[in-house]
Amino acid sequence: RVFAENGNLKPDVIEVLKVIKETGSVLATGHLSWQESKSLVEYATREFKISKIIVTHPIYQKIEMPLEIQKELATLGAFIEIPFSMYSIDKIPIERLVEQIQIIGAEQCILSSDVGQVFSKSPSEALEEFIGLLDSNGISEKDLRLMLIENPSKLASFK
Repeated sequence: RVFAENGNLKPDVIEVLKVIKETGSVLATGHLSWQESKSLVEYATREFKISKIIVTHPIYQKIEMPLEIQKELATLGAFIEIPFSMYSIDKIPIERLVEQIQIIGAEQCILSSDVGQVFSKSPSEALEEFIGLLDSNGISEKDLRLMLIENPSKLASFK
């Protein structure tokens, strides 16, 4: 939890946000509830002007962030992570991931493998399969390049 009982951010979370801002690092929401993720992203963008943010696999069943909230956070500049593992491990239909990309817009999405478990494919094999699935379900090569290369590059820069 990042919020105290009184609804304020915990002091150690504020310290982490300060370091993220000072170093130009990336804020990722991890496995927070969607409500906490939403509040954290809003606070980080408003109070700290943090611009490098990843909303981590918000479609994960334990998070289940509504698409309209994902879209709202994307309009604040956050990137929405779309991982292969949601399909391969959690059995979320590929059509649902495609819908997520279409609603949010490839401009604010990042594709990842989120694999590495001993029972999973390698990250490169997973991404190769993921690209093929997304391509065969109507995601353009231009959008795939945007989500795999260009958007992550924006987060990796130290500008």
